[in-house]
Amino acid sequence: MFLFKKIKDEEKIESREPKIKSQDKNGSGLSTCCAYRQAGRFRLSSSGFTLVELTVVIAIFVFMTALVVANYGSFNDGTLLTSMSYDVALALRDAQSYGLNVEGTTVGSAQNFNYPFGMDFNINNLGGNPSQMILFADSNPSNGNNSFGDGIYTSSSDSLITTYTLARGGLIKCLYVENSAPPTTGNPCPTTGNSITSVDITFKRPNPNAIIVAQGSSLCPTNAPPCAYAVIQVEDASKTSTRSIVVNETGEIAVQNQ
Repeated sequence: MFLFKKIKDEEKIESREPKIKSQDKNGSGLSTCCAYRQAGRFRLSSSGFTLVELTVVIAIFVFMTALVVANYGSFNDGTLLTSMSYDVALALRDAQSYGLNVEGTTVGSAQNFNYPFGMDFNINNLGGNPSQMILFADSNPSNGNNSFGDGIYTSSSDSLITTYTLARGGLIKCLYVENSAPPTTGNPCPTTGNSITSVDITFKRPNPNAIIVAQGSSLCPTNAPPCAYAVIQVEDASKTSTRSIVVNETGEIAVQNQ
């Protein structure tokens, strides 16, 4: 009896408690929502972000965006420079492949299979182009022997096969020859010493060896004897980064980071 009376009293109390109703756009009443009773009072739920929290999130977002945009340019330049360096190395491989695979060259009315093939790099302001390199057949006779070239590209007598142009404003910064191994770190192209403005690298069957000739150099002005190493250093359009392509007399071609 006492329990039944207590339940009835609680039902009366709940029936007298006010209810919070929300109105829809038609003005009709909705069921009780977004309210709860705590310590005998009804309170609305107010969860969400404060102004300080929103400000911090926006500041972090702005900072990260600025960081990504600032680093994108240097990342893009580095990628293009690496791609350009390997383009130069692959062009040298093409010359090596032409020389070893005995690519035929037509000179006059006859086709000759004995000429070496090579790459000409010339950054001389008087006649060269620092953004280009030339694949050629060394058909200029050496010592009167029509089977052997002189290791130097001569536009009037040699056969031009292809002219390569470095992409996106890239340039050949400097050329360097040496009879000992070039440095693996730092700048391998000093402004004095063996830094030159023109170098020719040819390949003649049956050996894969590179014949390195640098006109104007005291080390190997002709192909007797050739130099042991050649370095072709390229730079990006912004002139902030460089890569070096190192050619060994044994025919090895490698791209070296600075």
